[in-house]
Amino acid sequence: MKKLWKLTTMATLIFAATIMAQPFGHGGMGGFSGMGFWKARLVKALNLTDKQKAEFLKLKTTLQTKVVDLRAQIQKNNLKLKELYAANNLDEPAIRNLIKANGKIQLKIKSLMVDNWFKMYNLLDKDQQKIFKKATGRMLQGMKAKMMRAFAHGRQGFDGKPCRRWR
Repeated sequence: MKKLWKLTTMATLIFAATIMAQPFGHGGMGGFSGMGFWKARLVKALNLTDKQKAEFLKLKTTLQTKVVDLRAQIQKNNLKLKELYAANNLDEPAIRNLIKANGKIQLKIKSLMVDNWFKMYNLLDKDQQKIFKKATGRMLQGMKAKMMRAFAHGRQGFDGKPCRRWR
């Protein structure tokens, strides 16, 4: 029973981490989608040429296509995990393999986002690069603060009372 509880707790934490690891605005820091305010301000501040705008859009679309496919695989793996947890006999190696696979996919998504950021950065001239670095740094700080606020409000147990550790 203890082993089942530990396994269930571990899977729940990994599933929660999967959800929390999803990029902000569904496009990530390299995509800018869902960030209307930041996107408008950044594009205006960068004073992009038409060629740069076209390249940014191409990079964004390519990234989103790849990320959608990878997220679909994570969702499929999560469905398989649900089936494995619902089974009468838990298949621990299969569960661990799916969790590892999801972690590798998440790492791939983050790597693609970083690659995309550098591709965008390299399309800019020196002045634009300074603005881009400063603006994306602010976006990341805003995301970090939002995650920390969410974490601070989520410190409660299953019974709705604060966990002993946070009292």
